[in-house]
Amino acid sequence: MGCFPSLLVREPRSCKTVSTRLPQQRRALSVSQKASNAGLFDRLPFEIRRLIYIYALGGDLLQLTQTSFSKKTGYHAYQWSLPYFRHYLAAEEHSPKYQLGLLMTCRQVYIEASPVLYSTNTFGIIGAHDLPLFCEFSQTIRKDRLDSITSMYINCQADDYVSDALARPSLIMSKVNTFLQDWRQTWEVLATRMPGLKDLKVRLIKAYLPQLELAFEEDWVKPMLEIRGLRRFEFDLTQEVGSEESTAKYNEKLEWFQNELQASMCAPR
Repeated sequence: MGCFPSLLVREPRSCKTVSTRLPQQRRALSVSQKASNAGLFDRLPFEIRRLIYIYALGGDLLQLTQTSFSKKTGYHAYQWSLPYFRHYLAAEEHSPKYQLGLLMTCRQVYIEASPVLYSTNTFGIIGAHDLPLFCEFSQTIRKDRLDSITSMYINCQADDYVSDALARPSLIMSKVNTFLQDWRQTWEVLATRMPGLKDLKVRLIKAYLPQLELAFEEDWVKPMLEIRGLRRFEFDLTQEVGSEESTAKYNEKLEWFQNELQASMCAPR
């Protein structure tokens, strides 16, 4: 998107005359042949219209969330470089706010631009409590929209559920099981219902529970191994190192684990 304005800059002319043969065949640009109420915008080739859609709607982090008053699943949109709130959009209810007003221009623009909203943004799960919200989101939006998502970002605390149960130890194991269940369901959706997923970044934090073991047979790792065919995968784990293991030794093991996990997920399907 940063290169889009450069498309409008005229290149300086050269004083040299270069003789080249014209191509025998020219590729025709895609121009809509059916009637539309998009006005002059409709006269632009589709390739140019799509660049405009990407420039207006793409390149943001869409944090999955839920309204407190209506309990509808939706997402807040942030620019990666601007950490403040920008707009809220309930899933499948495209209200004319900020750049999203483009979707309300006409039916043709809505049909053409909606896939861009899903394919050129990163959908984020911020917090362990939003894991079940993501699973709900995957059930409520249209299948073709879910298929269009190419980038996901997961940033959560593995024992976030436990922090509010520390005063009652009897609840801790129940909270742990709840996290593992939501964690498994989330990865099941990523592995089986999102064929377009190409980029995945995961940041996991452990603050209260015993140290997470870096082994593929662990319950928290197994669901992740179902993912294949990614173009890019990044994994970051933050936790205290156990007293029986030195920091240097743990960091070496973590680096090995990250590399092996990346190789597994980026392997061909």
